[in-house]
Amino acid sequence: MNPDFPYAWQEKGDEVVVECERNQRLNVLGLLNRKNDLETYLFECNINSDVVIACIDDFSKKQDKLTVLVIDNASIHTSKKFLNKQKEWDRTYATGIVRLA
Repeated sequence: MNPDFPYAWQEKGDEVVVECERNQRLNVLGLLNRKNDLETYLFECNINSDVVIACIDDFSKKQDKLTVLVIDNASIHTSKKFLNKQKEWDRTYATGIVRLA
């Protein structure tokens, strides 16, 4: 992996040295509602089906109207755990899932 290099600028002819360092990865999962309010979830761990399920559970509990989540066909979204949980969301919350083709 290559470390991230911060952005810097300088006057023509000047040299700027920017130290880079390796940081722990930060993963962000975000869900946007129809009012453009962004619900973000930050993780230092890898994001897997369990993490996505927990985030959707939390997000769904906060919605008071029919909510449609648009997702892709990433393996996280097609796992057995996710598909089983999707059935529960359909029954328990007003949350439906639409998959991109």
